[in-house]
Amino acid sequence: MLFLFFLIAIPEWTVGCYFAADNGLDYAVLDDMNELTSVGSTPSVTVVIQVDRLGKAERYFAQKDSLVLLQEIGDINSGDPETLKEFGRWLGMYFSAEHYLLVVWDHGNGWEKKGICYEGSSFISIAGGEFREAIKSISSSLGKNIDVLLLDACLMQMVEVASEVYPFVDFMVGSEQLVPDFGFPYDKILLMLTSEPLVEIKAFSDSISSFYVQYCKKEGIDGQASSMKLVSFTNLLQSIKSLITLLRSDPQNSLIRSARDSVQTFNFATLPPPIPQNQYIDICHFAEIISEGDDEIASTAERVASLARTIMFSTHTGESLKNSRGLSVWFPYTYSEFLFNYLKYRKLVYAMTTEWEKFLFSYYGVPDTIPPMVPCPLPAEIFGNSYTIRWEASYDLTYISEYELEEIRDVQVVLQDGCEDFYNFDGEGFVVSAHLPHSGEGCFFTKGGWLVSKERFHKGSFSFFRHQRGGSLRILSSKDLVDWSEIAAFLDNTEWISETIDIDTESYVKIEFSGDNSWVYIDDISVLSFGDEEIVYRGMNNSYTVTDRPNGRYHYRVRAHDGSENMSEWSEILKVAITSYLSPYNYPNPFNEGTYIVYDIPEDGWLSIFTVSGNLAREFEVKKEHDHIFWDGRNEDGRNVASGIYICRLRSGNLSFLFKIACVR
Repeated sequence: MLFLFFLIAIPEWTVGCYFAADNGLDYAVLDDMNELTSVGSTPSVTVVIQVDRLGKAERYFAQKDSLVLLQEIGDINSGDPETLKEFGRWLGMYFSAEHYLLVVWDHGNGWEKKGICYEGSSFISIAGGEFREAIKSISSSLGKNIDVLLLDACLMQMVEVASEVYPFVDFMVGSEQLVPDFGFPYDKILLMLTSEPLVEIKAFSDSISSFYVQYCKKEGIDGQASSMKLVSFTNLLQSIKSLITLLRSDPQNSLIRSARDSVQTFNFATLPPPIPQNQYIDICHFAEIISEGDDEIASTAERVASLARTIMFSTHTGESLKNSRGLSVWFPYTYSEFLFNYLKYRKLVYAMTTEWEKFLFSYYGVPDTIPPMVPCPLPAEIFGNSYTIRWEASYDLTYISEYELEEIRDVQVVLQDGCEDFYNFDGEGFVVSAHLPHSGEGCFFTKGGWLVSKERFHKGSFSFFRHQRGGSLRILSSKDLVDWSEIAAFLDNTEWISETIDIDTESYVKIEFSGDNSWVYIDDISVLSFGDEEIVYRGMNNSYTVTDRPNGRYHYRVRAHDGSENMSEWSEILKVAITSYLSPYNYPNPFNEGTYIVYDIPEDGWLSIFTVSGNLAREFEVKKEHDHIFWDGRNEDGRNVASGIYICRLRSGNLSFLFKIACVR
């Protein structure tokens, strides 16, 4: 049932509440909905709710003491970013306002693991960019930045989260710590807004933080919340970047280690008190501690702390949170914790902007045994019979020392499998699923199982796409189906990703997956066999230009080396197709005893050589494709031709070329 509200005047505020409660928080959402209806909407403030509870989702208009059902939307997945985007489109279409408070309510985990909004195995990822794209979409639907984004979820007030959304949000409110089930006090928030709809947005945003901390104090729980002005966030990011550059130059500085041991931290699994081993720390408090030195690092750290104070309002209650300043960051206590998560972390806007994870790696002081990421080929730029091969710059925790480009000849496609049946594989535990194919109508899926190729593959490459959640995916090879050797292993990722593995000798290939509460999709398997291989480039550029290549197909792959002599796997094959034909030429030119004439033609043809007066000196039948013939400088009678210029005409099908050669006796 859908009720449409026709608003005579645009209200000052729309409060849009996205309550993702189809999980363990189903019981808690009712209290917050009651808090909303204890105040309700007014002519100046419209309050609407989308609540997803135990398989049933509904949209409501909140008025004082009651909820008006606007729409029953059935069984939706609130852990799908598209659902959040659709909520934003609905707000923009039916509930225009001068200002917007968007509430995203559910479980949260900061940037890590499940991000925000859990439903079954679904969630809205921070590191995968899903939350950023959802907030960007909502801002577009509203036709303006979101004035206040309230993240009523655990651990979300992080520099990593703010970096994802700051272009689309003016103020962000949340907590660095775990948020108790009672959450933020919506009655107090709405009462302030309805009593003073023209309130300054900063004052309103700051008050939301204060109301929450007062609520925690009343309940006898240590609590923390902050409000951040994101309009000025880029200045803070740049100052953090400057600090990180200095920290990387002296990562073993004793002051840094002392700061990590004494900094304010935030628990993952329980309410305070926090412990040093927690992975989330307060970055502003960290900067304050470092600023106690007397060097350039200290002065730069003081600038970070000072800028944070200008854009942040933070409040807390309780001794365990006395050093919270309002913004946390990921700083694992141990290297093993870092190693488990850094590949996901590097995809964050914050990591790409500041290279924070590279500082962390240098901080742990371990030998660099981690290879660079596999370079990703880009489409070649083709101009006539020349082309430029390109690839994205590779990623490494230290630095890239060299790229290595290899040309592969005689590439043959051995197998292309859309993974919609098991024609090419035997195994157990895998099924064909239509749920999430990378392409086509199906893909392989398992929560634990194995597949083995029915045929042995020659030397070449084995490529596939995977979408993996947890567990361990291993690729093995065997010559006899008895002794298996691991050739690659993969951990989880949050999106479809392409993988390419070398097959060094003729062998069978086995795909093996295991893990608790985990799964993997496999799609678009491709196997290529290789002929000769030649390294054609080594250097720092991530492009390479080839000139004057004849009509044909060319194949390349690239890998990266770092400064610690680690190297990546080879990239997937980059294919170049030249469709035009080279103009013929000869060498040497001019010639004395004879010359080679090189040509590139699609069909058998004729090469005719004329004097400048038009007399035929010599004629050759030439075979198709790229080849050459040798002219010994004699005419059809076997006599040496005289010195001078000769006109050559090459004909092949519809193609005809004219060019000159010179003889000097």
